[in-house]
Amino acid sequence: MARILVADDDVDYLTAFSEGMEVLGHDVVCASSSEDVNRILSETKFDAIFLDVVMPGGGAITLVHRISKTYPSLPVVVLTGNAT
Repeated sequence: MARILVADDDVDYLTAFSEGMEVLGHDVVCASSSEDVNRILSETKFDAIFLDVVMPGGGAITLVHRISKTYPSLPVVVLTGNAT
């Protein structure tokens, strides 16, 4: 299947989301901050990324621009667990 990077600072959500993707057969790597995302992206190739809107060091809005510039064909999905 796909190698997926999932980034969220909510540990419970990150665990549930990544475990769900793994059950579907995907290889999942987790990050809990934008710094983690940047480091992991420099070390590993991914097929897709799921980013939380708000995380320590900057969330999806900050990261989307950098990722799309450096990896223009990499799909990025922005999500949030915040009801408001």
